[in-house]
Amino acid sequence: MAIPVEWYNEDRTMIIQRFGSGWTFQDVIQMMDETADLLDTISHRAAVISDLSQSKTTPNLSVGALQRIANHRLTKHPNLIRIYMIGVQTYVRVVVQVFARMFPAAFKRYQLADTTEAVEKTLAHELAKTPEAAEH
Repeated sequence: MAIPVEWYNEDRTMIIQRFGSGWTFQDVIQMMDETADLLDTISHRAAVISDLSQSKTTPNLSVGALQRIANHRLTKHPNLIRIYMIGVQTYVRVVVQVFARMFPAAFKRYQLADTTEAVEKTLAHELAKTPEAAEH
């Protein structure tokens, strides 16, 4: 099952990824590729919302799989502000904690958030701190 990726707002300052059930590691890599491709189309920074509220579990992710996620070009993309993970269930939270311990540099680009509204508020504050904020 693919993980849909699209612009969340007309300003193109947020991208949303909607995880369902039954996704695979390959789906994650494809979703990351698509998200990085969207970031390539803009000349300003944007945030990503990973909505995991409909995902109760993860596929088996090996250390190698987590390393591929940590080293993916999305994680290092110059237009990426942060990847906000919302709706993270208990089991998925454990996987996120393992990822954070194994790849702390990559995890600096990730943050857990409660809702899309919370992300919008945080992002507005973040964008107000940057020189490019005047462009929007």
